[in-house]
Amino acid sequence: MKRPMSMLFGTILLLMTVFVLIGCNQIAYNTKRAWNYYEKCVQAMEDSHFQTEVMEEVIKAGKKEGYEILIWEDGAYEEVKRYRITLVYTIRLPILSLEKQREISGYAL
Repeated sequence: MKRPMSMLFGTILLLMTVFVLIGCNQIAYNTKRAWNYYEKCVQAMEDSHFQTEVMEEVIKAGKKEGYEILIWEDGAYEEVKRYRITLVYTIRLPILSLEKQREISGYAL
């Protein structure tokens, strides 16, 4: 009787571990995807020399992708345009009912 119970608990523990590892892999994938999107947005804004239309389009496209993009001008240097860009994304781990918002933030020159 001891052996079947041990196998049952071992199987349950193994399945829980697999589900948590799959969730962690999904979180890593979503984070990498957010970084790639952030870099694409910054590049588009820098290439257009921060035209208002392009920045508005980047914000709209980000909402469609599920990201929140915040842009504000940083007036630290008067001779150079410098914008602070923040991308907010959500990570989820369904097996543990975990959902958190993370952000990527940086400057575009």
